[in-house]
Amino acid sequence: MISYKKFLVYVCTVLLLLNCHSVYEVGNIDCHFDILCIFFTLLLIITSGGHLLSGSAIKLILGWMLFNVPILVYCNSVSDYAFTYLVKYILYPILIFALLYMNENMLECILKAFINTVCTIALISLFFYCFATIWHIITPTGSFYINWNPARYVDSYFGIYFEVSGGHVFDYKNAAIYSESTIFAAILCVALATELYIVESHGKKHVFRMLLLIVTILTTFSSGSYFAMLICVFGIIWKNYRRLPKKVRMITFFVVVLLAGVVAYAIWIIFMRKKTAIGQSYLVRVDDYLVAWNVLRRHPLLGVGFGVTNYTKQYMSVQRIATGNYGQSSDMAALVASGGIYFITSYIIGFLGLSRMINEKSNRIIYISALVTIFAVSRIGATLFFVLFISAGIVNFSKRDKTIWVQSR
Repeated sequence: MISYKKFLVYVCTVLLLLNCHSVYEVGNIDCHFDILCIFFTLLLIITSGGHLLSGSAIKLILGWMLFNVPILVYCNSVSDYAFTYLVKYILYPILIFALLYMNENMLECILKAFINTVCTIALISLFFYCFATIWHIITPTGSFYINWNPARYVDSYFGIYFEVSGGHVFDYKNAAIYSESTIFAAILCVALATELYIVESHGKKHVFRMLLLIVTILTTFSSGSYFAMLICVFGIIWKNYRRLPKKVRMITFFVVVLLAGVVAYAIWIIFMRKKTAIGQSYLVRVDDYLVAWNVLRRHPLLGVGFGVTNYTKQYMSVQRIATGNYGQSSDMAALVASGGIYFITSYIIGFLGLSRMINEKSNRIIYISALVTIFAVSRIGATLFFVLFISAGIVNFSKRDKTIWVQSR
């Protein structure tokens, strides 16, 4: 029988994933997944018991509040984004700090619930991707309006799978319940990296989850996520390569080279098509980095402030302005431009703290490299889902005596 605490963990996990630009979030109905997630996280803190907040936890919470005061004041002076910033980057991290300090095994529960939920979404999406999107055996059961560049109606399958693109073979992308396949791919890559390098499960279920995530990532046709996936997979192969018998090593080597060639060719095709496509997503992402760099040169410390979009438009390319495509394709670039070096320091500390959860140095480099890649090329870096990971890393970074995660062996 599932415990009340475990149930709440799964509720929080589902809400976090729905908050990552899912079609439900960008539809006509404002579901306020962020507020719901904060409410259920608070409920989890209250009902899960655990230790009282230690002196270290209180110091961390007070330190985090003081750290964010300059950003909050600056944000309030240049835009009306102050309340959103307060909720997303101050209140929610504080709740995560308290939750992880009060319950030693809570991070393990959250990460396992996250992986299980993502695998469930992946399994459902693969079913509909094959039988609906590719083979057209199952027909759409309705349509769903999404306010996402551009605003449009998309085909819905029982409200649990959506086709957000179509036409060319590389437009048959598996987006599951998300407004873009790249967002779904980024979440899958985070789940894969966490499964391989943090949770480190064993047995048939582990192999099934790993293969399921890899196959689903391949159906998203996201070049950035392909690269992150290669980092994760090659890291595992390299880790176990020397333990294999000599003959098996040779076979493994040729198989890996072949697969690497196939995936690299697929990345190149996707890359070239994005470069020449009407939307020119590749050029938009490069332009995002250039905008962030130009803004950082003029406002290095605090950026232009959160919620300020008109200022960044002046640094966009002429071609991009002509098409009216002002949407961000990289949350890393957006956060650098909005918060400057001061804000992005918190993410760097979070990444360093996450790396401390992994014992082997090589695995640390691989895991963080995969996460930073996803952060650089996707739109999930500014969501509560990613803030959870950064907050867990900050908690781990603040602990000198022991980490908040002990790898299962």
